[in-house]
Amino acid sequence: MGGLHQPLKNIGNWSNDPDDVMYPQFVAESPPHGRGEYGLPVTVFPNHLSAKTNQSFDEGLKKNNFNQFVGDIVSVTRRLPDPGPPQCRSLSHQSRHRASVIMCFHNEAWSTLLRSVHSIINRSPPHLLQEIILVDDASDLDHLGAALEKYMSGLSIVKILRTGQREGLTRARLLGYKHATASVLVFLDSHIECFPGWLEPLLDRIAENPHAVPYPKIESIKPDTLSVEPHVPLSVGTFSWANLIFRWIGIHELRTKPARSQTAPIKSATMPGGLFAISRAYFTLLGAYDPGLDYWGGENIELSFKVWMCNGSVELLPCSHVGHIFHHNNPIHWPTPGSVRRNAARVAEVWMDDYKSFFYETTGSDKVVVGDISERQELRRSLNCQDFEWYLNNVLPELPVPTDCLTVGEIRNAAYNNCIDSMGRHSLLPDMFTCTGKGYNQFWCMRDNGQIWNYHQHLYVKDGNVSLNLRQGSSWTYTQNGQLHEKISGLCLQAGKKTLTIQPCSGETSQVWTLTARPPNQRH
Repeated sequence: MGGLHQPLKNIGNWSNDPDDVMYPQFVAESPPHGRGEYGLPVTVFPNHLSAKTNQSFDEGLKKNNFNQFVGDIVSVTRRLPDPGPPQCRSLSHQSRHRASVIMCFHNEAWSTLLRSVHSIINRSPPHLLQEIILVDDASDLDHLGAALEKYMSGLSIVKILRTGQREGLTRARLLGYKHATASVLVFLDSHIECFPGWLEPLLDRIAENPHAVPYPKIESIKPDTLSVEPHVPLSVGTFSWANLIFRWIGIHELRTKPARSQTAPIKSATMPGGLFAISRAYFTLLGAYDPGLDYWGGENIELSFKVWMCNGSVELLPCSHVGHIFHHNNPIHWPTPGSVRRNAARVAEVWMDDYKSFFYETTGSDKVVVGDISERQELRRSLNCQDFEWYLNNVLPELPVPTDCLTVGEIRNAAYNNCIDSMGRHSLLPDMFTCTGKGYNQFWCMRDNGQIWNYHQHLYVKDGNVSLNLRQGSSWTYTQNGQLHEKISGLCLQAGKKTLTIQPCSGETSQVWTLTARPPNQRH
């Protein structure tokens, strides 16, 4: 295969014709020197492939937003290393719980789905694994129909459910939950690989505390090479006020340092949502997922809030590891636009009390129709849960609460009529962009200490450049003539048509800005 970089030996029973590798006959056991073994990268050079194979390569990448070509030539039973701390290997496991693993998918790649299933079976003690429930959320690809039924018929532990119409992740998981029979539910994404020893710590923790909701340390499977690159720094979950999006925070950033034995659970304010375990009885007590959440988004934050507020805990387990393919972009498109914001609004209305105003502030003024939430509100009352202020004070004191914002909303420039934009949460540089009026990347709060931030990053000036900084921000003065004056440098914020710079103060309209004051009665 001339288009492949081969640090390992060839798979013995594979064709040498690159046009033959798109639909391989998957072997029952991983060859001892197969490509991708132990998480090593498989590199493909498309310009070295035949025209036919190169076309298939491009189609697989476009369809899945990861390298399906490489996925198809890596054994579905490849071996992985044990990335956990050495101390984890000396632990004894005494749990008597069994697990129902629930995995939902829509148009998942064939080899990726098979690799997910085989990794669960191969790395789970048989006496702990009751069943794997695959929930097909209205896939329309041929290989996920009769071909999948035939393949899985040889694996008696696997059950396949089909939704019949597109339901989305939340309601598809609820279908799996209704058919699950084990005492512990383990929810996994359909593009994962379990590492050795992944299941036992999850079941042990729930045996110790039935109200614990543990999740594994998630290792990155690179979308281009399927290499596994364990992340050494430990991180736990937080969230952003805008749309209640899950975010990671390093444990070194926590104000309350967690107890740090190498094997101890680490408290996490939120869960990533794709991979976690929960007692079936506790999940039922909590009302499972809100069935009013559409398609995808918000379900992990809702569950995190109510676990913590209703006598439970969300925890990262350093001894449990599951790999996850992080797509270049989400390949799934939802039938109904705006579902993520609507879901977040349902969560805010039920669980966040008066703090929901910060959610609405960051996402624009458009009205959100959340539907009937009376049943979820009654559930909360019946469980005698803590209030959201308790959650912020006791679970997530690291989260900045925007109680001291003097101005909120967009920062609009007079010369170009454009707005400061953070350019997304992974950007380190702000920019100027057409004003949208919808908040998100263009939402800014000017605090009473002069810092300007978007509930995630601060505007920061260093060495004459304007950047975004997670931990510190410059102090600004908003002058009577509409300038933003940076106190240390003595310079003013200046807009270009697409750029943002810091310049000597002048009377130019490119240095004149409009900020919106927060009404005094909305300051907490």
